[in-house]
Amino acid sequence: MKGELPAYTAWDFLDRLYDIEGAEDTFDGIGAHPYAAKLAKAESQVELMRDSVERAGDDAGIWITEIGWASGGEANPLNRGPEGQAQELTDAYELFLERREDWNIETVTWYAWRDYQGEGLCVWCPESGLFEEDELEPKPSWEALTELTGGS
Repeated sequence: MKGELPAYTAWDFLDRLYDIEGAEDTFDGIGAHPYAAKLAKAESQVELMRDSVERAGDDAGIWITEIGWASGGEANPLNRGPEGQAQELTDAYELFLERREDWNIETVTWYAWRDYQGEGLCVWCPESGLFEEDELEPKPSWEALTELTGGS
């Protein structure tokens, strides 16, 4: 279609960005949103981004500024049910903690702190929070996060 911009994966975009002389001096970190139905695919996305950084000889950190799965709602590969959401959170945070130094991961942020029933950007988003919307009751995913972090 006329006027459409080409689509690039994050790692292809980084490779193209690093082709510009001096580009690596203009940023210190790279934001990643590695959403995937299976954690192995999210892992692969971050690894491919890290590979781009390393090929460029840069030391930019990886900021995983969004990751998440839903606990309910419409059928979707990212809807894992309450216990499945908690397990995905645990597995993801453990993976990124394990790879933190190798991949220079600076932070990992869960997508939503609470559910919301308004119009969302995606079908799984409304139930992706750590708390239920109205009563703010903690979901199993909140318990999993506090167990991982030592919080309460």
